[in-house]
Amino acid sequence: MQSKVIFRILVLIISVIGSLYSIIQLMLKELSSNKNIQEVSHSRRLISEPYSESINEQNDQDWKELKLIIPNHSQINQQEKNGNLIEFKVYIYSAYYDWRIDRIRINSLIPSNFYDRIEMECAIILDKNIYTGTIKKVIHKEHHNKEYVSSTLLCEIAKNEIKFEDISRKVLITILENGNSTNKSEIWITLKKIPKNSSNNHELTVCVRPWWGEPIKNGNLGNKQKFNNSGLMLEFINSYLFLGANKFYLYQNYLDIDEDVRNIINYYSNIKNVLEIIPYSLPIIPFKQVWDFAQTTMIQDCLLRNIGKTKYLLFVDTDEFVFPNLKNYNLMDFLNLLEANNPYYKNKVGAMWIPMYFHFLEWESDKNNLKKYSTIEKKIKKKMANIEFVLYRKTCRMLSSGTKKSDKTRRKVIIRPERVLYMGIHETEEMLSKKFHFIRAPVINVGGGNELSIYLHHYRKAKGIVNNDPKQRELVNMYLENVCSDKLLDSGGDSIQDGVIVDNTVWEIFGTHLYQIIFEHIKEIQDMYTNKEIINGNKNLSVEELHN
Repeated sequence: MQSKVIFRILVLIISVIGSLYSIIQLMLKELSSNKNIQEVSHSRRLISEPYSESINEQNDQDWKELKLIIPNHSQINQQEKNGNLIEFKVYIYSAYYDWRIDRIRINSLIPSNFYDRIEMECAIILDKNIYTGTIKKVIHKEHHNKEYVSSTLLCEIAKNEIKFEDISRKVLITILENGNSTNKSEIWITLKKIPKNSSNNHELTVCVRPWWGEPIKNGNLGNKQKFNNSGLMLEFINSYLFLGANKFYLYQNYLDIDEDVRNIINYYSNIKNVLEIIPYSLPIIPFKQVWDFAQTTMIQDCLLRNIGKTKYLLFVDTDEFVFPNLKNYNLMDFLNLLEANNPYYKNKVGAMWIPMYFHFLEWESDKNNLKKYSTIEKKIKKKMANIEFVLYRKTCRMLSSGTKKSDKTRRKVIIRPERVLYMGIHETEEMLSKKFHFIRAPVINVGGGNELSIYLHHYRKAKGIVNNDPKQRELVNMYLENVCSDKLLDSGGDSIQDGVIVDNTVWEIFGTHLYQIIFEHIKEIQDMYTNKEIINGNKNLSVEELHN
């Protein structure tokens, strides 16, 4: 009797064990079939943001928002109140793997008072495994204590796990509340790679900040501005092309542009293939929530975008022109002569700053130059009636560079991009190595008693929103204290009165040839859009007829 009971118990135990084994086998099979991506590194949480292999860089290229709702503790400087909760936001623009420092660099805007209760993490995917990493924040200069600051988020993945060639095409950025890992916001963005082998397809590339014009009141966007200066755009692009540049990156924000400017941009982008427009629609109010148009973030992006692709990189605005002081020389002549004459400039210099001279637009126009350019100007205005040019009109400039504060004020910089780690608006923030130097653009002896140098000519208003700060009267005072009179202009080139000089560099370098080129381009632009209208009006014609 007792042996039968024991036997039944053993059978029951074996049956239960068998059932458990079957259940476990089914569970393991289910897990292996459904969980294609496994988290293999040190993160304490699961990734919830869906990952897609598809890449559309055009759609992916612009600002993206990460947002957390967190309790409103009294010790926290609040961003946006919502009862007892506040919104914490971080804005992500672009990401690059920088092999020079073995880090992923994420260009972003973060709150100036970044809460201790907020953590940031990053992750990439390799062979269907997720590798998470830590983020270190680098705050860039010239934020002027605004609500948001430009920042580089340095993502470091565990060492010896990842090779440059294996890095996935996207990176995950996550913000989460410390102590509450379920309260998080995350997004996958395209991860670009800086090439290891420099091709330097371009000799000189120009990075251009988001353009601006006259202020228009707008409650949502602050001081909205409209860019409709087709003459300045044509002068800007063609001057730099004439002087040796062969590629432009223009960062376009939400500002409107008129039809002429749009046609010009399309022409140099799609026909001449020298201009690339980069979307840059700020999600916050410029000058109020962030300094300027978050120019420092744009600068980091343009720096990383061009490493290994261009030998020299110049950062300017559309109203800033770098000219050599001698005719028959262009910017590449200056740069090549530097390297040829002295190994120091070839091997040790990472960046050079260029002194800036103001040409205030409120000053009188040069009547003598208007006569010189009258014939070509009339030809151009027959094609584009409302166009106005600046360079040959505003020949008066300040005798001294910079401002009263310093001759370095408002300077701009030309760099060897592979030698610069972080770039600022008016200076380098950090070189890749201490062996690379940041110097003033030197003077070159070219023989015959001639010295070659380069200068930045800044054609701008002394008054108005371009001062950025209504309380700042420095430029207004410079304009009022220094007079560009008719008498000074009539006295001819290189005449000086008080702190103002008549500068005929534009005539010496370009003559009327630059504007003859512009005239030919305007004809091509108008022919292009006339043909487009003909095609749109004859949609029933055959392909051969349309081609003819």
